[in-house]
Order: sequence, then C-alpha cells, then structure tokens
Amino acid sequence: MFFRQEWDDPRLKFYGDAPLYLGEDLIQKVWVPDTYFENEKLANYHEMTRKNTLLRIESNGHVFYSIRITMSADCPMDLALFPFDSHACTIHLGSYAYTTKDILYKWNSEGPVQLSSAVNLPQFTLYGYATSSRMLTYPLGDYSQLNIHFYLARQLSYYTVHTFLPASLIVVVSWISFWLPKHATPARVSLGITTVLSMTTVLGDSGSGLPKFSNINAMDIFLGMCLILYF
Repeated sequence: MFFRQEWDDPRLKFYGDAPLYLGEDLIQKVWVPDTYFENEKLANYHEMTRKNTLLRIESNGHVFYSIRITMSADCPMDLALFPFDSHACTIHLGSYAYTTKDILYKWNSEGPVQLSSAVNLPQFTLYGYATSSRMLTYPLGDYSQLNIHFYLARQLSYYTVHTFLPASLIVVVSWISFWLPKHATPARVSLGITTVLSMTTVLGDSGSGLPKFSNINAMDIFLGMCLILYF
C-alpha cells in the first residue's frame, strides 16, 4: 500500500514557487512523524530499484511524505457463523512517542482511503470501509489514533461446491436403501459403506483451512444434521 502523510513545518519555509523533492539521503535529515501501526504483525518497505519513498516540501513549509509498504495486520474473527460470517478488520495507526501536545492526527477530508479496482481476495468480498479517530489515554499522556475499518464477507461459492452440495447429495443417495429389496443385503452394505466414507471425506475437508478452535459453527451444525438424516 501507499501510505501518505502531510504536515506543516514552519522551519522548512523557503523563497520560491517550485516545490523541493528530497532524495533518500536527505529525507533522513528532515523531521517526519514516528507513525506506527498498532496491530501490525509483519511489514516491510519496498526497495526495488530504490527505497520507495517520496518527500516533497512546499515553499510555505507544507510537507508531503509517501512510502510504499506491504503489511500484515491482526484481525480477530468470530467464526460462529462460518461460512456465512462477515468481519470488520481494523488498522490502528498513531504516533509511538508523541502525545497530542505534539501531534494530532486527522484524516484527509478528500478521499482519505483509495482502494484499487484490482483488489481481489480469494475468500472474502470487500464490501466497504470506514474511517474514524479517537484519543487514547495512557500514564504518559493522551495519544491521537486513526482507525480504518474494512468490512469483509466470506464468499460461499467454494463451500457450496465442495461441502454443501456433496453432503446433501450423499444424504439423498443414502435414502436409496429404502427402495432396495429387503433381501438385497450386499447392495445395502455397499451403499452404506460408500456413503459413510464419502461423508467422512466431506467432514474432514470442511474445516481443513480453519484454525483449530472448540466452538461450534454453522458448518458443523449443517454437517451434523446431514449425519442425523443419513442415519
């Protein structure tokens, strides 16, 4: 993502009309906010062919700073409704050391968040986002924080094809035994073993991509009902 910040620094005022663009070596000599992402788990800068940074200074001391980063953030999820679940993943950012006496973060009034039209998540649909801000009080003082909330809904196509449809068909196939003659024992046994093994395979694959947790979700309830109808 491209992370952009703007602020005013009266010490950087100069005479002229054209803005100044600083290289990486000079950026180190200019004060920049110590912004950090509170729930970041893993992040890195892009450095091909050079470190992807931009710092522009206007003659009135207005500074524009942009960096290109890749980041993974923590997002607690409630999987009770899986796979019909939806989530709000939030990214928190603020100053690590400076209190509100020094830095007060505000979202840009014109399009603070811009999403690429090429965004495509394999399991979720991004159907919206929202921004907010708040003050956090710690023993050292009050800190300004910005939040962006991404709203995600899980896509059902994979689970329909690989779980719901196969499990439903297995239950329907198992009912064929009601129409088999009473003396057709081998056919009944073969049908029973085949459907049990098929249902076991579906049960094993249904939660293979999920973290191990003890709570019952909607998928477990559906497959449990399939087992009840099967027997």
